[in-house]
Amino acid sequence: MRRTVQLLAAVLALATMVAPARADDAKQAAKPVVTLTEKAAAKVKAIAKEQGIKEYWLRVGTKKSAEPGRLDYLLDITEDGADPKADQVCVSHDVRIVVENRSVAHLQGTVIQYDDNEKGKGFVFLNPNDKK
Repeated sequence: MRRTVQLLAAVLALATMVAPARADDAKQAAKPVVTLTEKAAAKVKAIAKEQGIKEYWLRVGTKKSAEPGRLDYLLDITEDGADPKADQVCVSHDVRIVVENRSVAHLQGTVIQYDDNEKGKGFVFLNPNDKK
């Protein structure tokens, strides 16, 4: 009996040590890969409306750049939905965002904003994974 209690106590102690890590993993998994600022979401919606696309998805991805060690960003408003086997989906300001699984690690935590100022107009990727 005493040995069973000691074993149970050891298992409970181990479970208590592991539980917070699992909770952190769940929080990480629950975080969207990509988010949009309100201004970026409004611009995506405006472009979709201008193009007459009622049911749209914002497809976000990466591809190898001509510059070694760099990635280029891909951004497309499409009527094609997500492939559950190849894509992850998140929603930001009511815009459905599709990210190819192969780009998730590169884009995790990225915020896309839309700038319209004296320097120009366009979408800007604020990527915490970009080292340059």
